[in-house]
Amino acid sequence: MDNYYGYDDEREIDIKDLLQYLLRKWKLILIALAVGAIAGAMFGSLREKSGSENQKRTKSYEEQYALYEQELSGLARSIDEMEGLVDQTSSYLNESLLMDIDPYHVVTTRGQISISTSADAEHPAESYARSFITDLYSSEVIRPIAQELGIEENSLQEVITIALATKSQSGGKTGISILSEPISDAAKALRDETEIIEISVIAADQTMSEHIYALILDRAADLEAQFTEEGVTLRVWDYSTSVAADTELAEKQKNTYSNLKNYIDSLNTLNTTYEGLKEPETS
Repeated sequence: MDNYYGYDDEREIDIKDLLQYLLRKWKLILIALAVGAIAGAMFGSLREKSGSENQKRTKSYEEQYALYEQELSGLARSIDEMEGLVDQTSSYLNESLLMDIDPYHVVTTRGQISISTSADAEHPAESYARSFITDLYSSEVIRPIAQELGIEENSLQEVITIALATKSQSGGKTGISILSEPISDAAKALRDETEIIEISVIAADQTMSEHIYALILDRAADLEAQFTEEGVTLRVWDYSTSVAADTELAEKQKNTYSNLKNYIDSLNTLNTTYEGLKEPETS
């Protein structure tokens, strides 16, 4: 029992001494606590900042990748469009009759059809003439001729001009504008009561121009019946073939080849840009 009480007294003395020691060092303790609190706060702030920066980096990469995909998609569309233009222009140059003509040796076959009206016709001669021109330009007439020649309709239309001879040749629906030759004396005699339709065909050689001209006249003969029923008389006059230079055609060919070159250059630039586009890197 004596030893027990002795141990308790000694323990009580130690606690008192400790408390006294702590009281003497209270300033140091407070400073240590303050330093610890500050250090903890700084550590927490750094962790939060680090997490925020990671989120920002992740978000920034996602934005950059979205822009990368957008640019990639835009380039792909542009390449498809430019390839289409290159193919379209190349096909036109290979298949067009107009592009095959030497602009300084243009062969032109030109002839005239007169349309006269009788006293009992319902409309004036000019009205029938314009209707006849529209019919000659229609697909029902142009398509069979193009098929026989093995070419596209638009290619055939480019080398044909059909217009009233008494009006400016620019009134033609399609084709190259060609100055009209003087109307024949016989046609002039009918001019007051007759409209004259002039048909012009240009080609690389005389055989082709006269062949196309003959095919058009064949189709005109097929249309004649429906007009004669309305008191209209059609007469085909002699044709002539001549050779001359055409500066407008030369300029058109030059511009078409220049466009093709520009399309090819643009396509090469787009392909180079597409291949050199790099995916954004993660940090």
